[in-house]
Amino acid sequence: IFEGDAKRTTKAKDLIESALRGSGNIEVQSSKKRKICEEISVCGESKNLSHSQPWVQCNGIALLEDHRNGIVHGAKLNDLVINMAQQLLKAQFPTVTGLQSTLLQSKKDYPALKDKNSVQIVHSCGDHWIVASRASSGVVKVYDSVYDTVDKQTANTIRDLSEGTCSLETVTIRKLSGSHDCGLFAIAVSTALCFGIDPVTITFDQDHMHPHLVNCFERGTLSLFPTMDC
Repeated sequence: IFEGDAKRTTKAKDLIESALRGSGNIEVQSSKKRKICEEISVCGESKNLSHSQPWVQCNGIALLEDHRNGIVHGAKLNDLVINMAQQLLKAQFPTVTGLQSTLLQSKKDYPALKDKNSVQIVHSCGDHWIVASRASSGVVKVYDSVYDTVDKQTANTIRDLSEGTCSLETVTIRKLSGSHDCGLFAIAVSTALCFGIDPVTITFDQDHMHPHLVNCFERGTLSLFPTMDC
């Protein structure tokens, strides 16, 4: 439990968690080990979660009411929210491989994209979420709601997730408005891919995506995100 100035305690928390990931002790990042007095950005403000009430749970991942409020108000989604969505998709689509915890993406022993039709949300550029999907034995398609290219570090991460045996193809999809909803779009794209729908062919209705995700989490199942007629 960290107490004191928020900037210093957050930095200490990040350093310790980084060291634990490096030693292979990933379990500390799970909801059972993660202290609920973490912080989440809600409407651009840092908010302490120590008094937040439980909201939803799935396979050991627990979200709080403040996570719900963050989604509703358009906060950037953190790894807990992303991994909750992937857990629900994994349960709904057992034949789709990948969908593993984003906390494992730096571990070369956990390739998420080694099989055809695998889907994985990837943490990119320090504060960004994208989707990678293995389309064939030698190609991984990358879906990015903000950028048109993949930086070198992210490309290397995706190749590691693919056991280093692929070329990357950046797919052009409709871009989001603003910069905070990349995680929301990543979940929406992953959901479309799991349903067998090409994200290139649809335009998501960004204004209605936040309440949709909340409803999906509360139902315990993900459905296709709202789209617009073009």
